[in-house]
Amino acid sequence: MIAVGGAIGTGLFLGSALSVKLAGPGVILSYTAAAAIALALMWALGEMAIAHPVAGSFGVYAEVYVHPWAGSRCAIRIGWGGDRDWQRNGAASIYCKHWFPQYPSWIWIAGFSPHSSG
Repeated sequence: MIAVGGAIGTGLFLGSALSVKLAGPGVILSYTAAAAIALALMWALGEMAIAHPVAGSFGVYAEVYVHPWAGSRCAIRIGWGGDRDWQRNGAASIYCKHWFPQYPSWIWIAGFSPHSSG
């Protein structure tokens, strides 16, 4: 629940404030449409998990239903994980920049990056 709360706080509230400020309340309709797509995707993944209960499920599903290349380590795991890292590091940088304005954002991004230590 802490992870869900953190994702809602940084992703939804921080991100939507800027979006609504720039684009207006139509952003809420866009978020609703994106939520419907995500819900349909989760239902589809649930159905595949019931039909094919295997280890490494997302990669296997992509390999079976899309193409063998789509299930490779490069296409699925690194791509999705990298996007998540950039989003998390960007949100952490914004908050730390608020608390410590004298330091540039790249310092916070490098500090929160899981790959920065080697």
